[in-house]
Amino acid sequence: MENKCRLLAIASVALIALQGCWVPQVVQGVQPQIFPSQAPVATEISTLSLESKQVALATRMITLAQEAAGAFEISVDLGAHRQALANHLYYNVKQSSQFSQWFFNDGLYTYYNPATGTRYGLNFLDNQAQKPAFDVLGFASYGSEPLPAKDFPASVTHYQITQEHFSAINNDNVKLQLNGVWPGQIPLRGSFDTALSGTGSLQKNSHFEDLKFSLTGNTRSDGAIFDGQMAFSAVINQKVYNGFGRFDRQGLLGSVDLEQNGQSVAQIIRQGQTWQVQMNQQVVASVS
Repeated sequence: MENKCRLLAIASVALIALQGCWVPQVVQGVQPQIFPSQAPVATEISTLSLESKQVALATRMITLAQEAAGAFEISVDLGAHRQALANHLYYNVKQSSQFSQWFFNDGLYTYYNPATGTRYGLNFLDNQAQKPAFDVLGFASYGSEPLPAKDFPASVTHYQITQEHFSAINNDNVKLQLNGVWPGQIPLRGSFDTALSGTGSLQKNSHFEDLKFSLTGNTRSDGAIFDGQMAFSAVINQKVYNGFGRFDRQGLLGSVDLEQNGQSVAQIIRQGQTWQVQMNQQVVASVS
């Protein structure tokens, strides 16, 4: 009896030791998995409801279209500026309020808008994809005389606008690139169109991921035509959402659907200068 009690005691100690020292079981051909002792901390995006993410994406598209419209507006002013150079209207060029605070350095024009926190860049390319070696817009080459250092090169018909903006409200960063193409010959009278195309992306938003958009359209140097189109896509809960819409100077036009797999989940509807986000025919957000 004493030996049996001793054996039971030894077996109990061994069992306790095994429980305190876990060894993963290995099955031939199967890699053992070691699981963490604590559950992973939920990220901010994983704790939000699906509807709140969809609404955030729709409202962000409203403001992104307005930022894209700002880049299109620059193309209108560039067209008028270019025609003034063609007509040797140097006074108009030097007094241009749109570009009076832009800086030129080594082929690149830059401007920072402190009111919006937006950084702009502008460069020109000739038909050989080369940058002009001087200030073709006349920001720095006129000096005190009403004559440019050189004429605007006829071969320079392409330009690229870059725009970067950190939004404190949305806590994200927008990058946009817009390419403009002028006609081969700039008319001295009347107006001319600029063909536009571009791309953009948004980073660090807490409601959705991998937002990208593309831009196409055209503007006229006198502002009579201002036509932009935007196509976008983003990921929510590992599913792709997309949409397409037209915009004018103020923003999106008409009605724009936010879709997932071809099904509309929300609508952006413009009412005057207010954009409403509707889900199931109910207004869930608005931007003015």
